[in-house]
Amino acid sequence: MNGTDLTHNSLLRLSFLPILAVMLLALPGCSIFDENYRKTIITGGEIYAGTSISANNQPAQEGGGMASVNAPSFDAEGNVVEAAPRADYPDKATSRPGGYEPANDASVHAYLAAAQVRLPTYKYLGTEFGGTINLDNGYRLQDDERSLGGGIGGSVGIGTYGGQRLRFNLNIGRTEVDVAGPRGGFDPGPGTFLLIPGTGDGPFGAGFALAPGAPGVNAVTTSDYSLDYKQTSFTGKFSTDYWCDDDEDEEGFFTGLGFTPYVGLTYARSRFDQRFGGAIPGFGVDFQYDTSVRNNSWGVMFGGQAMMPIRNSPVMLRAGATGQIDFNRAKGTDSLDFTGFGSQTMAIRNSDTTFSYSANAGVTVGAQAPIRFDVDLFYGGIGNTPSISRDGVGPSRLKMEDSDYFGGMLRTTFTF
Repeated sequence: MNGTDLTHNSLLRLSFLPILAVMLLALPGCSIFDENYRKTIITGGEIYAGTSISANNQPAQEGGGMASVNAPSFDAEGNVVEAAPRADYPDKATSRPGGYEPANDASVHAYLAAAQVRLPTYKYLGTEFGGTINLDNGYRLQDDERSLGGGIGGSVGIGTYGGQRLRFNLNIGRTEVDVAGPRGGFDPGPGTFLLIPGTGDGPFGAGFALAPGAPGVNAVTTSDYSLDYKQTSFTGKFSTDYWCDDDEDEEGFFTGLGFTPYVGLTYARSRFDQRFGGAIPGFGVDFQYDTSVRNNSWGVMFGGQAMMPIRNSPVMLRAGATGQIDFNRAKGTDSLDFTGFGSQTMAIRNSDTTFSYSANAGVTVGAQAPIRFDVDLFYGGIGNTPSISRDGVGPSRLKMEDSDYFGGMLRTTFTF
């Protein structure tokens, strides 16, 4: 890619950066400095009347009296002896007036997810015609594959900072892509050589060229492809809630707009095993590529979720986005077996830094109950999908390429 050429995924990456700022600016009446949390009421006379003053010396209420959530205690002379903070802030999603109040400020969850994944284009074989080599017109495998995943986790309150309650969230997830099946034949055409690029190992590391002769003599008649990709991830993140336009419905539940920013660290271990092989009866030979990659990645993730409870109902709407920077340490082997010749195997490595992202929109049912259910649709991109490059001259190279996905998720959370 040159300095002026941006791919679709590159544009998505660049456009992700201002998402969080836009989400914050889009929340009318919302301040990231929550002035209502732990608001202290001050009175200066024996009879409570006048203006109450918040901790930042801004008028909190005019004309005497105050909201019940801020009601202080009085001694016999009518002086304030205790100012009760507002108990409804900041975690309105699970702790609101009239809603479920967890005794331990903790939760556990489990989820299942299914997605359609578009993997990078994997290239095998090539042709040579009139002395011109083309390694792009052989097999080009790029299918929308199905992925299944799931995970468990939980969260716990860890106190307050700057007037906001902080939470620590932990999640362990598992994702799998399993592909296997025939891929059909390939005929390079009349007068065209069939090229089988090597891995760069040994005296035949450049690969093999099968000369044309009778029609179809150097054609691949049958082929098979398989991919087994598994990833286990661990995520720990810190989050808090900001709420604004805090109105109450008839049951005492707040119906304002909320935002939950978060930041954390991730660690993932992935296994990538890929095979492609076929038969060339005209030459009485078979071939098979085997690729095996193990990747350990450490990352920094950041993002946020916007929340909007529906008035007079247990339903809450959500939408959000997440970005992740991964530092990869991948290594493995790429090999080629060709009938009549020894197996050639090349060690491969990659230490790229990659970017991944996701966006979601969903519905929560039971937002004020001890058991809640979340249903989400999501879309995202993965920046560290392994891909092997073979040029028929040098050794095989391991690259990290983009893949994208979309799907749905069902999650159950128990708060206690």
